[in-house]
Amino acid sequence: MNDLLLLVKLLTAMYQAKKLKDLNLLTELSEILEELPSSPPDVLTQNRALRDSIKATIHWLLSQEDDDPLIKLLLTQRIALFTRQEESLKDVIEMGLEDLPNEEYARKFIYRQISEIRLSTESEDFQKKFKQKIKDFFYKEHSELKREDWANLMDLIQEKVNSSFGERQSEVVMSVNTSDPSSFMGIIDMAKKENSKEGIIKSGLQALNLGLNPDGGFKRGKFYMVEALTNRGKSFIMAHFLYSVGKYNTPQLRDPAKIPTILFESAEDTMDLIIQRMYKLACSINLNSVDDFQVADNKDIVTAIADCFREKGWYLVMNQIEAYKDNMTNMFARVRKLELQGHEIIFYGYDYLALQNIDKVPGETKSDKLQLVYRRVRSFTTARGICFVTPHQLSPAAKGLLKEMDDESEVYFIREVAGKSMTETSTKITNEVDCVIGIHIAKTPQKNYLTGGIGKMRGEGCLPEERFFIYDLDPVHGLKHDIDGKAMFRRSLQQKITDNGLENDVDFM
Repeated sequence: MNDLLLLVKLLTAMYQAKKLKDLNLLTELSEILEELPSSPPDVLTQNRALRDSIKATIHWLLSQEDDDPLIKLLLTQRIALFTRQEESLKDVIEMGLEDLPNEEYARKFIYRQISEIRLSTESEDFQKKFKQKIKDFFYKEHSELKREDWANLMDLIQEKVNSSFGERQSEVVMSVNTSDPSSFMGIIDMAKKENSKEGIIKSGLQALNLGLNPDGGFKRGKFYMVEALTNRGKSFIMAHFLYSVGKYNTPQLRDPAKIPTILFESAEDTMDLIIQRMYKLACSINLNSVDDFQVADNKDIVTAIADCFREKGWYLVMNQIEAYKDNMTNMFARVRKLELQGHEIIFYGYDYLALQNIDKVPGETKSDKLQLVYRRVRSFTTARGICFVTPHQLSPAAKGLLKEMDDESEVYFIREVAGKSMTETSTKITNEVDCVIGIHIAKTPQKNYLTGGIGKMRGEGCLPEERFFIYDLDPVHGLKHDIDGKAMFRRSLQQKITDNGLENDVDFM
C-alpha cells in the first residue's frame, strides 16, 4: 500500500476515534503510527513533504481537546494548506472526515482502517524479512546452513500462508459472537466437561489435590511451575505427576477422534534413568512390590510401565532432550508434529524449561529472556488446552535460608519460601504461570519427608491452611499415594492422623 494512503487511513481513523472519545482506540492508533517505517532515502522530496505534513497533522489532532467544536474546521484548513497542489489527496482525506451515521458505523470504519493498515505493514515486513532470509539460500552453500536457518524460513512462510488463506491466527484462541449463540455452546460444554470431577486431572496425593482447590487437581490449559532446590525432589515429583495422570485419570478429549496423549520431555535426565524411575513407581504403587530393575525381564519392565497408561486409554510419549540444542521453536514443532499424527496432548511435562537455549530470545538480560520463554510457552499450551508442568530451581537465597535451619525446621522450609518468588535466574517468571508448587525432600535423622506448598494460584486459590503438607517417605517404597484411601499426610510434625481423618493443625502458621 502507498505510504501516503497508509497515513491518510491513519489520520481519518484518528479523527473518527477522536469524535468517539475512545482513549483505547486512540492509543492503538498512536502505537501504529510509531511502528510505521521511516521514509526510504530515495523517496521523492514532494512525497516526503506530504508524508511529514500528514504526520504533523496527526500529532496536532491528538493534542486537541476532545470536545473542541472547531477541530474539524481547523483540521480541514491544515489539510487544504498541504494539499493545495494535490486535489485528489485532499478529496480522499475529506471523505474520511465525513460525519458517519452512528457510533457502530464509525467503529466499523475505524476497525477496517486499522485492519488494512496492519495487513499492509505486515505484508511489507514479510517481503523485507523474506528477501533477507532467502539471500543466504542463494549465495551460501547448503552445507553452511544450519537447521534453525531452514526452520526460521519455514516459520516465516507458514505465518504468511496462515494470514493469506484466513487460517486461525495464533493470537485468537477462541471466538464467539452474540449474533450466533451456538458459537457459545461448544465452549460452555467444554468448560463444564473440563471442570467436572472427571475433567480435573488428579494427582495421587490427596494433599496436593486439596492444595490445588478450587480445581481439586491439575486443569487443562493451565501452566504449573514446580520449584525446589537442587536434588531435593524436582524430577522425583515430576515422575509421580506423570504416573498419576495415567493411573488415576480417564482422558477427556476435546476431539473424540484424537489420541489422548501424555508428553514428557527431560532436558536433565537420561532416558534409562526415566524408565528406571517409572518402573519403580509401577512396582511400588501399582504392584505393591519392590523393583529390581537389573534382573527384571525387559518385556516385564515395558509391560509394567505401559499398563499403567494403557488401562485408562492413555498414549505416553517420552523424549530425552539435549538442553543446549532445544528452544521454543523446536519444542513447538514437536508438539505440532504429534498433533499432525492425530494426537491431542492433554498433559505435558518438561524437565525443565530453564535449561533451554535462550541465546536468540529477545531481551536485555537472561531474566528478561527467560520470562519471555515462560510467557510464550504458556500462550502456546493454553491455546491448545494443554496442562503444562515444568520444574524450576530455587535461588541461592533460598538455599541460604535452608542452611540456617535445624533438622525439624527443615520440614517447614518450603512453607517459608512459598509465594516469595525465590526462583533462580528470574524472580519475574512466577508472574507468567498459573500456579507455583513448592516441593522439598526434608532429610532428618529420624526419617525423610516429602513436603509441599502452594505458593501461587491464579484466581481464587485454596485456603491458607490447605497450602502446606507433609508426607512420610517410606524407606523401601518411597512416596505412597493416598488418593484412594485414608489420608497419609499431615500439616505439621505434631499433627496426628486418625481413622476419621486429620485433626486440626496446631502448627501450620
